Amino acid sequence: MFRIGHATRHTNEARGFPAPGTTGPFGAAVAAGHLMGFDAAKMTNGLGVDDTRLNFGALTLGRN
Repeated sequence: MFRIGHATRHTNEARGFPAPGTTGPFGAAVAAGHLMGFDAAKMTNGLGVDDTRLNFGALTLGRN
């Protein structure tokens, strides 16, 4: 989660998105994948799905 925050240069908060809401799902996906014994390919797919969900939410947030 630190790496994700570092990659965003911690600007999520400046844009109105709390860090736990944007980095936490990745940590949860990694923890769940680890517990389920995912290999690297499955873990990558799981993180991709998580990223897609977050990006869709960010795109629709301002359309209300």
